[in-house]
Amino acid sequence: WYIKRYADNVFFIYFNRCYIYNIISGDVRRINVSSSRFFEQEGTLCLSSQTGNFYKYDVESETFSAPLASPLGAYVQNVIEVGEDRYYVTADSGILKQSPDGTNVRVDSFKHNWPMVNCCLICKDSTIICGTIGDGVMAFDMEGNFKWHVDKAAGLQNNDVMALMED
Repeated sequence: WYIKRYADNVFFIYFNRCYIYNIISGDVRRINVSSSRFFEQEGTLCLSSQTGNFYKYDVESETFSAPLASPLGAYVQNVIEVGEDRYYVTADSGILKQSPDGTNVRVDSFKHNWPMVNCCLICKDSTIICGTIGDGVMAFDMEGNFKWHVDKAAGLQNNDVMALMED
């Protein structure tokens, strides 16, 4: 479902397992995890779980850390770092901005109508693109303001977005 290259490894998520392929040795390892997503935070690979936890990957030991609590216990889809600010795009809790003092503030304009986000990315122009389950693709600026929306009515084959990539 999800693939990420990090250091000398390629990580694959498939249902409740993470497969780690070492591109140098050719070895493959398997770790049991709940359905998850990869993101990088401060240059470290993290695995986000639907349980509201995340795990940091240690290159030296080639293992993931014990569970760490996500901001507000949210299922994090991606982390965007801009200067000293960090934005967490979550599956069902909106866009959270973490300031340098560690406080989290929800910044998106959707509040109670946040769609179920399945994937997201940040474009070179700082637009946050969210692929949803049931609502197509939505775009937000860095302050969480809604920019645009594309769904089945606008030409998508269906409103479930499984992956995104910037052209």
